[in-house]
Amino acid sequence: MFNWLDKGGHHEPNGLGMGFSYHNAADSSADLSRYSAGVKLPSSWSQSDWENLRRSHFNGGAYIVRRNVATYDHMASVISDIEQQWIPKVGLYFDRTRPVVSLYRHDPRTTNPEDRFADVCLPVSFDRRTKPRLA
Repeated sequence: MFNWLDKGGHHEPNGLGMGFSYHNAADSSADLSRYSAGVKLPSSWSQSDWENLRRSHFNGGAYIVRRNVATYDHMASVISDIEQQWIPKVGLYFDRTRPVVSLYRHDPRTTNPEDRFADVCLPVSFDRRTKPRLA
């Protein structure tokens, strides 16, 4: 995605990258995985920039946010810790009908791995009957 942004002259050095994960790797195989990447819309975009993109929407709601101050390869363990340890302790339920959202605060091409951080946002509900997330 970075190359596409750079080619169009839309890369913003302090931009926000987003990842939307629609499955739990522990619950489903890799071929059922769905992941979307996104960026904050640069003000420089024109109508032609939209030709190769798809706009997505997802349902809002409550999310628990935890800042991952480590290399991005720790993201899965952060998600697992929140889901298995923290959410049950506060009486909430992991809402599998909505995606896990990761907000990447640094460009991995220009920031050292140990200096990166991202906000991991897990959807939660007060209702334990939330349906399993669709793969």
